[in-house]
Amino acid sequence: MSRLCLALLAFAAAFGQEPGAAVSFEVASVKPSPPPSTTGGMMVGCSGGPGTSRPGQYTCQNARLLDLIRTAFSLKSYQMPSDDPANGARFDINARIPGGATREQVGLMLRNLLAERFKLACHFEKKEMQGYDLVVAKGGVKMKESPPEPPQDAGAPSPAPQAVGGRTTGPDGLPTLGNRRHGSMMLSTRTFRRVMVSDATMDQILATLTFAVGKPVVDSTELKGTYDFTLTYADDSLPPPPPSGGFSPEGPSAPGSEAGVPAATESAPPLLSAVQEQMGLKLVPQKVTIDILLIDHVEKKPTEN
Repeated sequence: MSRLCLALLAFAAAFGQEPGAAVSFEVASVKPSPPPSTTGGMMVGCSGGPGTSRPGQYTCQNARLLDLIRTAFSLKSYQMPSDDPANGARFDINARIPGGATREQVGLMLRNLLAERFKLACHFEKKEMQGYDLVVAKGGVKMKESPPEPPQDAGAPSPAPQAVGGRTTGPDGLPTLGNRRHGSMMLSTRTFRRVMVSDATMDQILATLTFAVGKPVVDSTELKGTYDFTLTYADDSLPPPPPSGGFSPEGPSAPGSEAGVPAATESAPPLLSAVQEQMGLKLVPQKVTIDILLIDHVEKKPTEN
């Protein structure tokens, strides 16, 4: 059955509120983004909210309308329309979050904001598409089970996180997580991509593989634990290597972006082979049924603040 994404009363009911008490930001400003600078890069994305250093503030910079909708509903790109209804226009959002709100509630607030300012109306439909079934490969799981958390005296301060980045490197000279717990890192060279995760649940593993293949992945492993793993694979989407080689991090602030980090020389296998060889899992192509979002109506410009 289709689910209307403009059902504000349903949002309120899911939030445990009385009908009519919509989940909303306390104050929110939505404006077209200023023209990009001709001398520097452009910051893109949303940040802040519960679990961050700014729990009461939620901001988006240079976000396309499709990106805002995808963020509000926690969707993957393959669950979204390909055509941007705002023709590439970008927007800035500055909003204040009510005290005690959760991440899920912030998602509801963003949905309501899009419905109010952009008159968003949409629904979900089922669609069958090519995806993958994740199973345990022949020979068993090769990921390491995460060690138990060390005991900590009541009232004792939490240990400082271990420094990572260029100061902690592996045999190939690239950054590693070291002994860091509950951490993750993704690096890209000119020839391959490397993902390192500790204390990963199966949901996090699925998210990692879904990002890598760009298609839905269904878990059939029946694994229940948490795992540490490193996945290194050739990525066809990466640019060709320069004549002199060199290390290219995932962004300007990516760990290991210090000058002098040497280039890795190993040859990385294709993704499906890497998952089987390095994780002991197997991605089996199969048709899967997923929810896709269809936009019934949306305005190209927001209403006045």
